Amino acid sequence: MPLWTPWRYWAEEKNAAFACRGLFDLQYLSFLQCAEITLRILAPDNRPAILVFKIPISVLVVIHTPERQVLLLERADHPGWWQSVTGSQNPGESLVETAVREVREETGLDALAYRLSDWGYSNRYEIYDCYRHRYPPGVTHNTEHVFGLEVPSTLPVTPAPREHLGYQWLPAEAAAQKCFSSSNAEAIRKLAKGEIPG
Repeated sequence: MPLWTPWRYWAEEKNAAFACRGLFDLQYLSFLQCAEITLRILAPDNRPAILVFKIPISVLVVIHTPERQVLLLERADHPGWWQSVTGSQNPGESLVETAVREVREETGLDALAYRLSDWGYSNRYEIYDCYRHRYPPGVTHNTEHVFGLEVPSTLPVTPAPREHLGYQWLPAEAAAQKCFSSSNAEAIRKLAKGEIPG
């Protein structure tokens, strides 16, 4: 007998967000946890809606100048939480393509016009409780691949208003201290110490 359990999720896209309620067979979903899952459910007004879960693979892109000034963005969903560019991989994307897309969406910058580099390591961390509804039921950890983007100076950027409230450029150590994410802070400190690929 299937185990049916009620869940409430936010279906989030770049330009829309709506609350959706549905019943999900957790036994069926358990073997799909490493892929993006699309479920057809009913929105609150009973119209068909599509709910897309995030893939638990993401990129972190530390944007910095040669003088190691680092760009931070303030999260709109958690004011006071500062971070580098981050984002989940879309189906069919390479990690580089994910990094380029996320930089464009979150800052307006074209990463291909500057020096984008794969720093050659990744972090596996437990997903914050407040974000677990974005992933398939039972998914608790995400793998984050770290990139750097060197730009010539502290360029003006255009944060995505649904995602970020503002931005600032800070010296690397000050930026590391301001980050809410420990893996983000670690990446910035590696930059400050010159421990990244040349």
